Amino acid sequence: MELATEVYTPMMDDRYFLAEMDIVLKQLLKNNITNVEMYFGWSWGDWTSFDTNATNIMSEVETYKSRENEFPGNDVYIVIKEMEVQLLFCHERDIHLSFNGHTKLTLDILRSWNDRNLIHFIRRSGEEIKVKDLGL
Repeated sequence: MELATEVYTPMMDDRYFLAEMDIVLKQLLKNNITNVEMYFGWSWGDWTSFDTNATNIMSEVETYKSRENEFPGNDVYIVIKEMEVQLLFCHERDIHLSFNGHTKLTLDILRSWNDRNLIHFIRRSGEEIKVKDLGL
């Protein structure tokens, strides 16, 4: 899925990264996101996607982690196809939000990040843009 806008947080230490992941996952639930597509990447290299309930994301990560490798330190992708939204909890311990158009979910995440100075880099259609251009 080609997504036009990509927003990146700065890289974080493990504790802060996991706390931010928890905040973002709670925003999924707050926005009534129930089913998502997930897949694991980087050194896990399991690019096979599967559907799961949004409430099960962390348990899926824990299950995979116990079988394969560490987390953080590997990629976890969350895709909400009907909204054209993708979240990447990156092995570099930053979070990428990619989307084609604003939804309540993307606005909630972006406003939360903006309020806490967590927007590090933004690209739209391959070109860097500024926070003011996001239309928050």
